[in-house]
Amino acid sequence: MRSNLKHNLFEFSVFLAVILFFILSVSVNKVLELVLFIILVIFISILFQIFNYSLKVYLSTVIIVLTVLSVLISILSQGLINIGTLIPILGALVGVIEYIPIFKKKALFMESVSLVEMNKFLESLAISDKILESYPEYFNTIYFKACTLNILRKHQEQLELVDELLKMKLNKKQKMFVLNLKVCALSNLGRYDDAEDIVDEILEEDPDNSVTMYYEAEILLKIGYKQEAMDYYVNSLESVNNELLKHHKSLIKKMSVSNDNRNRILLELWTLKGCIQIKLHQYPEALDSFSEALKLNPNKSMGWNNKGYTLAKLGQYDEALNCIDRSLDLYPENDFALNSKGYILAESGKPEESLQYYQKAIEIAPLDEERYYHKGKAYQKLQQYTEALKCYNKVLELNPNCEYAKKARDEVLNVMEN
Repeated sequence: MRSNLKHNLFEFSVFLAVILFFILSVSVNKVLELVLFIILVIFISILFQIFNYSLKVYLSTVIIVLTVLSVLISILSQGLINIGTLIPILGALVGVIEYIPIFKKKALFMESVSLVEMNKFLESLAISDKILESYPEYFNTIYFKACTLNILRKHQEQLELVDELLKMKLNKKQKMFVLNLKVCALSNLGRYDDAEDIVDEILEEDPDNSVTMYYEAEILLKIGYKQEAMDYYVNSLESVNNELLKHHKSLIKKMSVSNDNRNRILLELWTLKGCIQIKLHQYPEALDSFSEALKLNPNKSMGWNNKGYTLAKLGQYDEALNCIDRSLDLYPENDFALNSKGYILAESGKPEESLQYYQKAIEIAPLDEERYYHKGKAYQKLQQYTEALKCYNKVLELNPNCEYAKKARDEVLNVMEN
């Protein structure tokens, strides 16, 4: 798709050049020539930013169009190349060159985004670090690096970056994004009280923030407030549906961002919708949502994990395993997919095989209580109650308020006593 967009950009620039050529060929007003040339450069600059093109494509397009145009105008208007006509063109090009660092920064940033979409997280971090060496306060890169660290389960580093961002001057939208990322980091570190304080701050300013409501539901569920959590899941789902409706109906939203960026926004919304539907036990609906997300990016490891886990909840274990294996092919260190594979194997009558996948998931995410709980359930199925008890105790060590771990531990103790 990217190559087609590049081709379209070049074709459109040439078409625009031809139109300007006919306008300028009948014009003797050099001021008009200068204005139109500058407009052309600005217009191509805007296209570059909208479609995230590489610096080479941008400069090549500008140079080819302006050079050919200036030669044609000079020949047609006077029969020879007039230096006076070339001066404003050269001036415009000098102006463009002044902005090369900005375009280079943008191009590197988009490369780091593309690498994450290809599940090459460490390579993306390397490029982010390269950008930050020259632009240490570039918001987009710092924020995106923090998101990447979240995927890699480096939550303490993620939190440090988020705090660094909060020291910067942010607009309201940026602040909401950063605060949500802080809630995510704190929650993953088991600091639920601190996370709750940030949630209150966000919802006070933005009561319909679907991501914040989802995080609040997750926290409430972990500390034992199941009914309150369900209410937040429902509210979050309603908010996501409203956002999806706006994005599909609003022509302004479609025109205000590039296709790539719009697809990323929709992908996040469909993914969030599916995750909420899983929590509400709406598995067929969740499957539809995750399928929509995969249409937008079929190479996203988490997308295949989400679909596989949902299929497992629907009892379609063979198809679920195919999805999980595809997820792990794309990113072998995906602890969610490893956990999902363990869950599918355990539920389909292979609890002994599941243990190795739970263990791998735990090694990657040692603070995730869910991994220990699932491993404990597998041991329980194998009637290895001592090992199961160790797992449930570990869950309660990480989260003393975990109700489902307390219930499972009591079941095991009951069996062991009898």
